[in-house]
Amino acid sequence: RDGATPAEEIELHSRSVLSGSIVMIIIRGSVGFVLFLIAFELKQEGAGTAWFGVALSLAALGTVVGNASAPRIRRHASEEAMLIGSLVVSAVAAAVAAIVGGTGALVGLAFAVNLAGAIARLGFESTLQRDAPQANRGRAIATFETRFQLSWAVAAVIPVTVAISDRV
Repeated sequence: RDGATPAEEIELHSRSVLSGSIVMIIIRGSVGFVLFLIAFELKQEGAGTAWFGVALSLAALGTVVGNASAPRIRRHASEEAMLIGSLVVSAVAAAVAAIVGGTGALVGLAFAVNLAGAIARLGFESTLQRDAPQANRGRAIATFETRFQLSWAVAAVIPVTVAISDRV
């Protein structure tokens, strides 16, 4: 079977699925942006590869902690709350990193956005299961995941092509 059925198309374009996908595009874009922002900022500061290794390790740890805690969070919060909470965590972490400044704040931001991304992913996938039960989930998740990865790549290009001051 090649395309989605009309019923699947309707379900995949519901308000909750589209809103959730927009949140995921923002979160995944943030992850890509922060990763490359950190790489270029650390290079500019001459911080060395050890700091980049710390940043990557904490980013990975954020993903692991997010994946481990998301099912527990889901028992107490709705999918929408998980998605909005992930945006809030990312925004607060970015504000704190901007206020505090420095390499440590950037590394903490890497942890926070990856944590938020993992929690948001489970919230989105739960939304898809709840609101698109007839859809071919494998195809739907693959389609959405492709969009999310593209947002990661597009956002990662920004710090590569635009010189961003460390104060920003």
